[in-house]
Formats: sequence, structure tokens, C-alpha cells
Amino acid sequence: MDIQTKAESLLEEFDQLNYSERVARTVKLGAESQRNEHAKELLSYLASRSPYEQLLSLESCHGSRDLSFAKQTVSSSPSKHLRKRAIDLIALYGNDQDLLWALEAVPAYLQVAALHRIRHARGSRKRLAVIEKYLELLEGEEESSKQFQGLFPLGSQALVERALPKFLDQFSNQQWLDLAKYHPTIAQRLLDEMVDRSEEADNTVITRVNSVLNQWISHDYTVNKAVEVFRHALSKINIAQLPLITLMAKCPVKAVDIILGSDQNLTKDTIDDLHWRALRNLPMSSFQPLFERYPSIVQKYEFTLFRPKQRLLAYHKYRQGWRDDDGILDADIVERLPTAERIAEARRHMKLRTFETKPSEKIPYIALLPWDEAIELQTPFIRSGEALIRSAAVMIQIKAAKYDETRMEDALKFVLARKNEQDPIKSQMLSALWDIPPGRWKQNHLEILDEIISSFLKSTDVSVATLYELITLLSRILSVYPQWAATHIGKIMRERDHVTFRVTLSGPTPVKHIMGLIQKELSPFLEQLLRKKDVPWLVNLEYLFNEYTKHWPEYLEACQKALQLPDIDEYMCTRLLDILKKHRPGAWTVIFPALIYESTAIASEPDVAFFVHHRQQNLLGAYLKFEEEEPRERRNALKTFRSGFWLWTPRQQEALAQILLQDIGNDTVTSEDKVKCVQQMSQLAFVDPQPLFQLANDEESAIQEAALRSLGHLDGDQGLPVLIEALSDKRARIAIYSLKNQLKTMSKVKAFALLSSVPQVKVTVTKETIRLLGELGTDKAFQYLLEKEQTDLHADVRVALYRALWTYLSRDETWEIFKRAAENSDPKIAKAVCSLPEDGLNQQQKQQLLQVLLRLLNHESPEVRIAALKRCDEKPVQDPDNTLAPRLFELISSEFDDECESAARAIFETYAKTNVEDIGEIYRKLLSDRKTLKRVHDTYMDVVSPFPGRKYLRPVTHLLLSIFKTDRLSVTRRVNLMFNGLPWEELRPYIFEIVPDLHADALHVAEIFIEKNETGWKEPQDDLLKVELGMAGSKDERARRLALSFLIGGVDETTGWTDEERYRLEGYRNDPSVLVAEAAWEFTIPKKVDEESDGGEDNHFEENSVGEEEGDGKDIVMEEAD
Repeated sequence: MDIQTKAESLLEEFDQLNYSERVARTVKLGAESQRNEHAKELLSYLASRSPYEQLLSLESCHGSRDLSFAKQTVSSSPSKHLRKRAIDLIALYGNDQDLLWALEAVPAYLQVAALHRIRHARGSRKRLAVIEKYLELLEGEEESSKQFQGLFPLGSQALVERALPKFLDQFSNQQWLDLAKYHPTIAQRLLDEMVDRSEEADNTVITRVNSVLNQWISHDYTVNKAVEVFRHALSKINIAQLPLITLMAKCPVKAVDIILGSDQNLTKDTIDDLHWRALRNLPMSSFQPLFERYPSIVQKYEFTLFRPKQRLLAYHKYRQGWRDDDGILDADIVERLPTAERIAEARRHMKLRTFETKPSEKIPYIALLPWDEAIELQTPFIRSGEALIRSAAVMIQIKAAKYDETRMEDALKFVLARKNEQDPIKSQMLSALWDIPPGRWKQNHLEILDEIISSFLKSTDVSVATLYELITLLSRILSVYPQWAATHIGKIMRERDHVTFRVTLSGPTPVKHIMGLIQKELSPFLEQLLRKKDVPWLVNLEYLFNEYTKHWPEYLEACQKALQLPDIDEYMCTRLLDILKKHRPGAWTVIFPALIYESTAIASEPDVAFFVHHRQQNLLGAYLKFEEEEPRERRNALKTFRSGFWLWTPRQQEALAQILLQDIGNDTVTSEDKVKCVQQMSQLAFVDPQPLFQLANDEESAIQEAALRSLGHLDGDQGLPVLIEALSDKRARIAIYSLKNQLKTMSKVKAFALLSSVPQVKVTVTKETIRLLGELGTDKAFQYLLEKEQTDLHADVRVALYRALWTYLSRDETWEIFKRAAENSDPKIAKAVCSLPEDGLNQQQKQQLLQVLLRLLNHESPEVRIAALKRCDEKPVQDPDNTLAPRLFELISSEFDDECESAARAIFETYAKTNVEDIGEIYRKLLSDRKTLKRVHDTYMDVVSPFPGRKYLRPVTHLLLSIFKTDRLSVTRRVNLMFNGLPWEELRPYIFEIVPDLHADALHVAEIFIEKNETGWKEPQDDLLKVELGMAGSKDERARRLALSFLIGGVDETTGWTDEERYRLEGYRNDPSVLVAEAAWEFTIPKKVDEESDGGEDNHFEENSVGEEEGDGKDIVMEEAD
């Protein structure tokens, strides 16, 4: 048998296999080639054939370890896929010299991808020596400087240290992340130095630090460095501007250490963002000092989510503030208190007068008392003639058994004594028993529960809801008493109508053992379902047992059998397949061969088609039948795929291509679907692309455009001649965009030659050509662009040329071009350089950028000036020499509102730290120009805030307040600025100063600010008492009115009004001034409720706080619900 016949026989065999089987067979053949000359000849023959056969030959390297063909592929193959596969093989099995050679042989985009894969590899596959050598080669080539700058963080520490001085000032954010990833120690040192050199709240530093911290926090091996940098950064950056919440979620104890060790206070917003889960996980040694400093970390609505000792701490702090006006504390909060506090609170509620008119609302609190005491008080409600009241009392009292396990038997007898109640009440009683933790159930309890279950099931009116509650209770006990519970569950499911529930297992018994008992009990039930063909209920069982279904083999076998039932509903069939995929994925391989050929509906399911496409390519025949009568749904199921066709055989791809071409030529198929067919054609690498070449000349524009675009996505360069030809005719507009992917595979010399020869008749073609030339980054391309810039260009082309020059920002000629562009009289041309990036520029280049912006700000067109101003606002530049400042201050007086506002915003963002006096001088001049003053100051009010992140604006705020003090028409403006721009400590002196100037409107504004704190000027730790007392004795009624506002605004809402505060409020109510007294009487506060001693309060807490274990002391609140 000659070699060609052997190859054809092998390929015939491969047509019947899936991709994994083909690769395994090829690897085996590669191993044989080491000792069998015929096998070696066969592989050599395959290597000379089509891309499909070349791929097989490459896979054989896993068996032979012979890289000769892989090297040949790297050096000469036009296929992007094969070259990538070949370089991966060389990285896997080749020596360092082989890999270094391969990196030099492939295009730049493959070099970058390969280097990152090698760097991420483990063990001996990391090949650091190769990376180092390759980077050294790049370092020595001037034209590769840009590529070296992006890749050198992959190198050794020595290489990185050597390269950093040259490139550090030009580092982009991504380069910082790469450095932090591969050299965290160096990155940490550089970040610390950057923080030390920076000014306070430097936005550039904040951005860099946060970017690196977020990356480090997400990985265990760098989280400690994140903590160190975080702690160091606090010297210049406010804690609220750092990723505290992210750090808290990753390592809460270390985050709390940072918070407590810092002299900075957390803002209200930051405290609100702290997640209860991270706080709950803190040991009391961390939680207690954090809570004492920031009590608001525990919110009322989250109270029940915390641990017992944390809840106790919060209760002692908030028990007054969390009560409503009638003294009522929410029952769910009282329910979660330790025993002594729970009983004390319940007894206090029994004495509240508010319950005298609505006694039934006491029911939840009665159940929180000791059992005997509760039963006595609950009896009138249990005997109530109103079903709702009786039901609530019975249910809540049964739940109370969870507080005292010695009363569980009493609770069960309580239920049994009411076995003749109406069905809704039975359902409620079972629901209440569910609340008892499974671990509390004892054997003697089960005997009573047997009687309850038996009596309930004998009732003629038992509802589905009651059955649900019953079986839910049994499923909860299943983890503790599996045999007993499984027997009852099995009996109910066999004898009753369908009952839906959800099993959640948590206990000492292994899941497999429990599911074994379930299988034993429900085996007859499964057989019954299959006999009745009750597939919906069979499917529902998976919902009931959820993730535990994988431990129920008999059920999964029943699902497989159900798929073979005749006339099965398509939806149910899909659900069964989902169940098997989730719990027994291997079953798909077994059941698919028959199902796919028999059922079009199953075969057309997206998940099924995807499985066949990626795993079972030997079943593609069921989809690729070309006969007219074959349902289209099968074929259409394949049309959604846009990749993965390298896993197919040539025959399979050819069959699909036939189907696609038939649909493209079918008049009944929509243009949208035809376009999708054309796009898919380009992914069929084993099929002759000639039909695509023809479609590139199709009369239908949508088809022609899709074909041209698809030629750029071919795996090889087959489409290049067609694209080059199209560049000379009306198709050039599309062809130039398609050319980009082809250029990646070319050398830069060849790419330049091709692009420089493109006919530049159409504007669209010329624009894209210029942009692509800019991306080359070569000297030749740069010279071409310089020459082009001197010619007469269409405005759009010139804008594209400026964008192309971004690659050459290190060249002086580039900046001269940008300066000329900034002075161009055409606004479109000038605006093109507004968006020049600052990221990655060195200091000299940043000065050049400032010169460009200055020219833009002096442009004759307001449109250009406003665009430049918005750029300065959105991306503030560093201007230490005040290059832009004089012009920006001039633009404040612009006749255009938006220019004035944009200039003001740019000034505040850029110069608030350095040019405070200049800003003040502007304001002094504007006092006589009220219209402009309003425009400028409204802009300032948009950016100012008491928030620490805006701390750099505070010197400006203080200066403005002193200026406005001299202006009798700016009293309300002063009030607004005080409370919008300063925190309490800096705001306080202005309170006394402004009182004599307050008119009615300003006073009202101040009252609202003080009482509502909507701008965040007051933090929880701020004490307003001294200011209130200082103003309360004033002879000026306006000061006393503000004192009242300070009293109202200063009360801690969480702890409530103290006796002293109530007393002071009474004083304001008796004030001789109507202004003060009326406001004091209009304000209502919660009634004072006398406390009942709970036997030691703080001493009791101290005793229960000893030790970190949650089970210490007598705290028997259920952790189950946590």
C-alpha cells in the first residue's frame, strides 16, 4: 500500500471520530514514528498537504517530540492558527534556542501573546531565560523601543531595574499593572516613593495606587503588599479614596487594623458601604473597638445578620434610638437578643400603653417570655374567635420553643392538642416547627411528631399547603434523623398528590448516606412515574433535591430512560438533558447518538448543538444532510457558531459550506441571514475560499460588503489579492478596513510597501490607510506621514493623520505639527488635537502638551476653546509652571455661558491647590459683575464638597468666605458655601461669625443644613453641643434659633434623645421669641419610656464578652438563621 493510500485510509478513519479521538490517534502515530519508518513517512506526507492534515501532523509532535515540522510551520506557513499552534509546541518541547528562534520568526502580535503565555506557565515551562534573552534583543533595537517598553516587565528583576529609569515617566496604567503583577516588590517601592513625593490628594497618584491595590487585593500572594501600600498611602491620600471596601472583603482583620490605626475618620458613605458579611466575620477583638469608634457600622435593618455578641454590643448602644415613638422595638430585633435581654425587653413591651388599644400586637412579644409565663398571657389570643389572631398566637408560641429546648416536648404537645384545628392553622403550626433548629430534635420528640403527622394526614381537608409545610419540616430533620425522615417523605410522595419543596441538608450525616435512604424509599415512586410517563414530576424531583441529585444514581438513570419514551414533550426533553448535563455530564455522550438522529427538536437545542460542535463532531452528520426534505432547524442550529471549526474535518466543513452557499443563493432567505452565512464561510479554513472571492463582487451590496469584510478574517493570506484589487475600485471603502487583520501577519516592511501603494482617491480609504501606517511605528512610516502632512489634505484625512501621529509622541516633529494644528482656523482641525493623551508622556512631552492646549485656548473659535476647556476639566493636566493659568483666568469673563463655566471648572480642577490667591482675585473682581459671579460660583458649588477627597479645595473655600463676608448680597451664598464645602471642625468658627448678618432666607437655609445634614458636613463623631450651648444664651433670637437646630441635628438618631436633650428642648419651647418657641413646639420627639432593669446591663455584657467563641455563656439565640 503506497503512502497516499495509507493517508487516505487514515483520513477516512478520522471522519468517523471526534476531535479528541483524532488527536489521540495522531499522538499515538507520532510516538510510533520514532521507531517505525512507515509512520514517519506518513506524517511527512500529511505535513505537505492541506491545513487539516498539517494540523494533524503538528499534533503528532506530542508523541514524537520531533519539532522539525513545527519549525517549518513557524517560518513559512501563511496560517495564523497553525503558526500559533506550532509556537506553542516549540515552547512546550523545544530547547531555549528553538524557542528564541521561533519568537524572532513570528509576527509581533504572536510574539506578545507567546511571551505572556510562557511567563504565565508553571515550573520548567516558564522559560524565563528565553524571555530575558529576547527582551535583551529588543532592548538593543531602536525600532523595537515601543515594543520593549510594553514587554520589559516580563523580564528579570535586573532587567526591569535597568529599564525603569528610561520608561517610568511614560508608564501607562497597564504597564503599572504588569509591573505590579510580575515584580510586586519593585512596584511597592516605586508606589511608596511616588506617594512620598506627591502632594496631598494628587489624582494621578490616587489613580495609580488604586489600580495596583485592586489587582493585588484580588490575589492571595500579593494581598500583604496591598496592605502595606494601603497603610503607607494614608500619609497623602484620604482613606475614603482608597479601596477600603475591597480590602475589607478580602482580609477584614487587617483592614480594621488600618482603620483603627489611622487618625483619619471614615465618612458616613464609607461606613455605609462596609458589608455586613465582612463585619460579621470579625473576631470580637477587632469588632468591638471598631464598633466603639464607628457605631453606625451596625444598621437596624442588618442587626439580625450579625453574631450574638456583636448584636448584644449593638443593642446596648441602640436600644433607645431604635424604638419608635411609642417605645416599641421591632420584634425581630428583640427575638435575636441573648436570653436575659430578650426577656427584659419582652416584659417592658408588656407594660407599654400603646398595646392597650391593640392588644393582639403584643402576641410576638409574649412569645419571647419564658414558656409558662408566655402561655398564660397568650391564652386569650389562642382562644380567640378570630382565626387570624388565633393562628398568629399559636404559630408564634410554637416558635418560642427554640429559645428553650426543654420546652420542645411542650410545644409538640401543644400542636397535638390542636390537631382538629382548621387546615390553615395546621399549616402555620408546621411552619412554626420548621423554625426549630434540627439539632434540637430528640428521639422522644419524634414519637410525638409521628402522632402529629398521622393525625394531620388523616384529615379529609388536608391541603397542598399543609403537605408542603409538613414535607419541608421533614426535609429539615432529614440531616439529623435520615431514616425516620426519609420514610415519612417517601410515604407522602408515594401516596399524595405532587408536593413541591426544597431540600437543604446540613448536619452530621453524610449526604451520600441520606440520598441512599431517599433512593430506597422513592425507588417504587420512580418506577410509578415512568409507568405513568409523568415526566414533569420526574423533572420536578431535581428541583426538590437540587445539588444532591448527583448522589441519586437511580433517579439519573430514570431520566435517561425517560428520554427514550415516545411522544415526550420537547420542553421536558430539554429539561431532562439539562439535568443530566448538570449531574451526570458523561451521559450525554451515551444518549446523544440515538436522540440526535431521532429528534430534530433535541438536535436543534443550542446547548446540544454546541456540545456536538465542540465535543462530538462525529455526530455532525445529523446536521449536515443536504436533502431538501431534511428539517432546516438542524442546519440552522449550526449557523450561530463563529469559531471552533478547526475541530471539524474537511468533509464536514465542505458540507456546511454547501448549505451556506445554498442559503446565500436562496431568494427566500433574508439579507441579514445571508450576511451571517457569509461571515461563517470565512471561518471554514479547510474549504476553498473561491466562493468568497466571487461574493466579493456580488451585486447585492450587503453580501458584497460582508464578503469583503470576511476576507480579512481568513486564516491565511488567500484573500489578500482580492482585497488589493478592491482597493482600486468602489469597494475600497470596505476593503481597507478588512486589510487590518492581514497586515498583522506581515512584516512591517511589507505592510508599509502595501499601504503606501494604496490608491488614495476616496477620503474613507485615505483615512484608514493613514491610521494603519501610524500603527506600524517605523521610521519609514513616520517620514511618510510627515510628507503627507505637508500636502493639501481633506479635513477628515488630516484629523486621521493627527491620530496616527500619537504613535510618535516622542518625536519633536510631531509636537510641531500638533501646535500648527491647534492654530488652524478650521475648528474641526484644531479640535482634533484636544484629546491628546497625557498618560505615558514624560515631563518634556507634558510641557509640549501644555503648549498645544495653550494654543487651543487662544483659538479664535469659541467651539475650539470650549473643547479644550472640557478636556482640561475631564482630564486635568499637571501645570506646575502655570502655563495655562493666565489664559484660563481671562476666559472666566467670556460672554458665552458654557465657556465661562468650562473655564471655571478647569481652573478649580487644575489650580485650586497652587493658585488660591489668583482665584480669590477673580472673585473680588466679580463682586461687581453679579451675572458672571453667579455662573462661576455655581460651577464651584458643583465641585466643592466636605468629602475628604475634595480637601484640596478647602483653602479656596476659606478665602471665598472671607471675600463674601465683605459683600452684603452674599449672605445666603456664604451659608451654602459653608455647609457644602467644609467639615464641621472647619465650619464651626463661621457659625458665630455669620449670625449678625443672617436675614430670613439665609437663616432658613442654615436651619435646613444643620438639621438635615444633606451635604455630609457632619460626621457621626462630631459633637455640636458646645456650639449649641454657646448660642443658646445669646440675646440674638437668630442665634437661639440656630441653637435649636444644632440640638435637633446633634441628637444621635441611633441612641435617641437623652434626658438632658429633652430638658434643653423644653427650654427652647419656653423661649420668649416666637421664632424659636414655635419651631421647638412643631418638632416632635419619641415619648420617654421607663427602662426595666435587666439585671446588670453593662456588667452582664462584660461577662458575656469574655472569649471569642460564639457559644460562650448562656446566649442561646439560634445561629442557624445567620
